[in-house]
Parts: sequence; C-alpha cells; structure tokens
Amino acid sequence: MENQKFAMLEEKINEIKFEIVESGLLTAGEEWDYKQVVSPFNRLYFILEGEGHIHNDMQQMDLKEGHLYLIPAGATYDYKAEGRMKKLYIHFQIQLIPGIDLFYRCMEAMELPQIPKEMELLLENLKQKTMDKIIAAKSLLLAVISRFLEIARREGMEENYSGYEKQQRAISYVENHLSGALKVSEVAAALGESYYAVSRNFKRDTGIGLKEYMETLLMNRAKRLLAATDMRISEIAVELGFEDAFYFSRFFRKYEKMPPREYRSRRML
Repeated sequence: MENQKFAMLEEKINEIKFEIVESGLLTAGEEWDYKQVVSPFNRLYFILEGEGHIHNDMQQMDLKEGHLYLIPAGATYDYKAEGRMKKLYIHFQIQLIPGIDLFYRCMEAMELPQIPKEMELLLENLKQKTMDKIIAAKSLLLAVISRFLEIARREGMEENYSGYEKQQRAISYVENHLSGALKVSEVAAALGESYYAVSRNFKRDTGIGLKEYMETLLMNRAKRLLAATDMRISEIAVELGFEDAFYFSRFFRKYEKMPPREYRSRRML
C-alpha cells in the first residue's frame, strides 16, 4: 500500500482567510466619477455593459465590456464611467498572514481581457441561494482570483511568507490582542522574551518592525470599519482601543495623510 500525502493542503490551505466584504450589481452613469480613491480591500470588477476607466499618475486602464479587472487594496485611482455602465463588483480580502493580503505587493490594477467562463457560471450561481450553489460560487471566485495571483507571481509581486511563519507566536498574540493601546513590550512579556529580542527577530524574519506590523493591522481594521460600516468615528475609536476619537484621528492622519471622515467620504462601489 502506498499513501502519498499532500501537506500543503493541511499547512497552507487551512490557513488562508478569504472574506467577501461587499458585493453587488451596480448600474451607473456619469455620476460614477470619483477622485483619489484608495480602498482597504481588493476590488474585483466584471463589466457587463458599457465602459469606464481608472487612472493614476502611473497607469491608465480602460474598463471594457466583458472584461474582468482587479484593483488591489491600497492602490489609489480616479474612477469614471463613460455613459451607462453595469458591473458586478466584489470587494474582498484574502490573507495567509493576518493583515498581509496576498495582493499586498501589487501596486497596479490587472486585467483578464477575455470573458472568464468562471464569471458567467458565477453570475448564474448567484441567482440561487442553495448551499451547493453558494459553495460553487466561492470555488469559481477563488479560481478567478488565482489567475490574478498568477499574474502577480509572474511580475514578481508575490510576497514571501516564510519569515512570517517563523514569527507565528508573535503574530497570533498581536492578532488576538490588537488595539491602539497594545505595546511591543506587552507582546515581548507575553512571549517570555526581551523587548530587544522580539523586535530584532521580527524585523530580521519579516523585513518590517513589529511596531510597524501592529500599526499596519490597526490601520487595516480602521479603514475596513470606515469603508464598510456606518459606525461613528467615536465608536470606531472605542472599538479599536483608543482613548478617544482625537487620538484615533491623530493616529489615522499619521499614516493616511487625511482625517478619517475624509477617507470615509471617498468610499465608492
């Protein structure tokens, strides 16, 4: 008897966190006109009718009927429809390491120029609400996302996660205790190591400082709450463990160069 095991299924696939933040069918005209939009999640657009375009200082891309596009989280673009446009939109996050999206290193939008068969089947499955169709829709969506990840890998925009895996204890503690009040010294004490050792080893293995990683996670949560909920700024400050809205706003401006309310005002579909 021969038993060939596939450790990747147990070690990697079970660790991937895939979450749809928002989705729907949008029909819009020239009012779909937004400037300097930056999103905390990835945007998947399947253009069903009409056309539009996105652009920034580095890239201009036409949104064509029948084409599929992925705009990675963190990339800033101007968006505009040319006349009437209808699109399926799916906003999502996909992570292997908490706070580090699989498209983390992608700074430009990507396009699949041919109508993916997966999207046609996905639209059919979305019309039904049975569990088999929901699971089928998820698998089809992941298949499409994998094609964009392949593009990212070919263009050298794939993240190396081996260093993060070495720091799993620190990452797990941060994820479970993340707040505006969390300090590196608290993480070090919980791990039974010195402040210096924890900071040095995290930087060595991941390429970023532990404090920077903690604040990246905190900013991601803040932007998610601002973009995907109607919570007041003061409520978000409490949710994230800040003393009050003033300290939260100061923290947010430090990294995003704008106040939370302005960031929220740039939300669009």
